[in-house]
Amino acid sequence: VEIIGGYGQLDFEMLERLRVVAGIRLEDAKFDVQTFEAGGAAGAIPVESGFDQQKGLPSLVASWFLSENSQIRAGLTRSLSYPATVEISNTIFVDTEEAERFQGNPLLGPAIIDSADLRWEWYPNSDEALTAGVFYKDFTDPIERSFSPIAGGGQTITFINADKGNVIGVEVNSYFSLGRLIDIMDGGPDWLNNMHFGGNLAWQDSEVEITGATISTNPTRRMTGQPDTLFNLQFGYTGIDHVVSAKFGRVGKRLITAGIQGLPDEYLQPRLDLGMKWSWSPSAYPMLEPLTISLELENLLNDKYERTQGEFVTRGYKTGITGSLSLKWRFDGFDQ
Repeated sequence: VEIIGGYGQLDFEMLERLRVVAGIRLEDAKFDVQTFEAGGAAGAIPVESGFDQQKGLPSLVASWFLSENSQIRAGLTRSLSYPATVEISNTIFVDTEEAERFQGNPLLGPAIIDSADLRWEWYPNSDEALTAGVFYKDFTDPIERSFSPIAGGGQTITFINADKGNVIGVEVNSYFSLGRLIDIMDGGPDWLNNMHFGGNLAWQDSEVEITGATISTNPTRRMTGQPDTLFNLQFGYTGIDHVVSAKFGRVGKRLITAGIQGLPDEYLQPRLDLGMKWSWSPSAYPMLEPLTISLELENLLNDKYERTQGEFVTRGYKTGITGSLSLKWRFDGFDQ
């Protein structure tokens, strides 16, 4: 794999409130993969796959400043999504974590993504932010996962380039100090200044089309890997010696693998996630000041991963709660 790129950018202001940043990236990408049969005869001809292409990737972002701390931002960009080398190699491999069988596609190529977004942004100070926006992504040759039938029964997951696809959505992001409540209530406990919360909420809809000869059950369907909703919420406290944070999130329903020959598409159902982190630096004890103790817990709800195909559950499992405890001692000049 060889990727060579160059970039040029122009940044200027006009009309007192308008800032424009325009640029283009020129990219030359060469993917050359040769697949040999294990234990094959000497001199056997390998299966060659890959591509060699040159693309110009322009971008244009304009910001209109409504005030000193708020603006409206609009952007147009083009980007590429390259397949992994194993996805274009004519070989069979197994995902040991998911216990699934995959086979690469030598004809697979990169996807082109044209994006447009419009966003309102407010920054009351350097530590707080509130943004809301809409976005649209248009895909040419998007890379999709699909089942591939095996002679004698069974199926393998492979990768294909669909004809086109798109994603449209709305998202809101925020990060604020709870000390703001002191001003709203005209008073309150000082510890609110040490607490913060943040979160983001996104809703999105997607569609992909596969025309021509195809064994896909649904030639027009949702894009694989794109959840319908995303939600994350974070709370934190920063004190003199302690830092405590908690995060809660939910990932919506998403298509994992497209069905073939009349079989339904396979979906990963929504699941919840909760994690916490605590760290302590005993600054009150001079001899222990270089010490930091940290405890991190993840997947506290241990919500089940469940994949369904039509009315049937194809796979369901729990990964368990994980935790880690670390001790860090800071030496003068470097950390260890």
